[in-house]
Amino acid sequence: MKPKRIVIVGGVAGGASAAARARRLCEPCEVIVFERGPHVSFANCGLPYFVGGEIAGQDNLLIQTPESLRARFNLDVRVNTEVVAIDRDRRLVKLRRRLGELPHDRELVVYCHSGQRSYFACRLLLQHGFRVRNLTGSWRTWTTAKS
Repeated sequence: MKPKRIVIVGGVAGGASAAARARRLCEPCEVIVFERGPHVSFANCGLPYFVGGEIAGQDNLLIQTPESLRARFNLDVRVNTEVVAIDRDRRLVKLRRRLGELPHDRELVVYCHSGQRSYFACRLLLQHGFRVRNLTGSWRTWTTAKS
């Protein structure tokens, strides 16, 4: 059985704390944090001291990094990634920044383990003007057929 996946949108305003709490409550769960900005955790209470010049350098406000949260809590933290929609029924999170990384000049082939997520990903890519094909039958079917 696959472990439960917990997705947390936003890291700074309580998201990192929520993710750490989720990890304590469910050790086998996959915990993913999406943060739109470049930092997942910083000291909000230190901002007045930074503005007033008592704290030199914004790096002194940083509390955690994606790497430190992975090492300490086994969290998958993705900074600079904006979540624009969540489809709970299909179990998909739509990410704005990643679509710009895909090439428009060639056809894309989409596949997943079972075929369901690739179907929805294919529909999403088509809506954004990509030329795309779904590897019908899923990765599992293709690898079984090759054996």
